[in-house]
Amino acid sequence: MDVSQDILITPDYERAARILREYKNRYEGQRCFIIGNGPSLKAADLDRIKENGDFSIASNRIYLIFEGTEWRPNIWTTTDEYAIKVCWPAMSAVQAELKIIPVEVGHKMYPIEGALPVRYDANNKDNWIVQGRLPLFSDDITRFVYNGMTVTYVNIQIAVYLGFKEMILLGMDHSYSRQSYVPSHLRNYDWKRNKLNLTSGYNISLDIRSVEGVQDHFCENYMEGLRQDGAYCIEAAVRAYQAAKKYAEDHDIRIVNATRGGKLNVFKRVNFEGLFPRS
Repeated sequence: MDVSQDILITPDYERAARILREYKNRYEGQRCFIIGNGPSLKAADLDRIKENGDFSIASNRIYLIFEGTEWRPNIWTTTDEYAIKVCWPAMSAVQAELKIIPVEVGHKMYPIEGALPVRYDANNKDNWIVQGRLPLFSDDITRFVYNGMTVTYVNIQIAVYLGFKEMILLGMDHSYSRQSYVPSHLRNYDWKRNKLNLTSGYNISLDIRSVEGVQDHFCENYMEGLRQDGAYCIEAAVRAYQAAKKYAEDHDIRIVNATRGGKLNVFKRVNFEGLFPRS
């Protein structure tokens, strides 16, 4: 047995829910930044966010940029199980007001200091990934959050729960050197007339393609110590963003994208510098 399994703990969802209930709509009507880890992200941008006193949510190995900025996220999250297994001591050292980690019911978690587990619904029992449907969206993270094949989808659900009415995406380049796609034989599959024995979308073998000349993250050593054979499912993530956009439009919430460049065009584009008062 892997020795690391000995340190796993049972997530205390109820304790986390009690804490998180104190944050329900706490920031109603305010704006927040949701930070991605794409190559366009700059430490100077994060300093600007800090100087202006804006709330921010960031994820995964964002701490690798900490040496270049005094900015720190108000909320830190992660959904990358392999990265957690490798990096949980470094993740424990992250300083944030809240550290939220989705954990599937029945699973254990690494003892990341200060982490609040929330029930993670894989959201793929009906294989939305291959059926071309939108994933579900949760506005009550004390009950559960839904998977959208990108941690940003979880972060948007968190921001909704906290009451933010404007969410600004930054560092969401939405382009990776290894990308996965739904296999062609499943694209036209007649799901209503036939039954395919798929218990989870994660069990589907997606087609993987490499893209030349693409940098994945804001620093070259971001993937150091992590497996290099993973691939980002662009089309599934797009549908998650579309689901978030639909929820936002139905609930008078504004989501915009202030990323410099990149390929995420689901949300309205805005100029980052124009979001702040002139100095």
